Amino acid sequence: MKNSVKLVILFFLSIIAVSCKNEDKSPSYHKGEMTILTDESFKSVTEALADGYMINYPETKIKIVTKKKI
Repeated sequence: MKNSVKLVILFFLSIIAVSCKNEDKSPSYHKGEMTILTDESFKSVTEALADGYMINYPETKIKIVTKKKI
């Protein structure tokens, strides 16, 4: 009798342990890569903001591309 109760408890604990390992795969603003297109006159401001964001969220990579205004 005691062995069957222990088996049931062990079974439920293993189910709980397996269900807790699910990773959240939803989109996030704090991970991934992004490219920002900016005018040359805003390059320094955009780079400063991007650097600050990447310091706070190291899993995010931001690439700054500048283009002359036509």
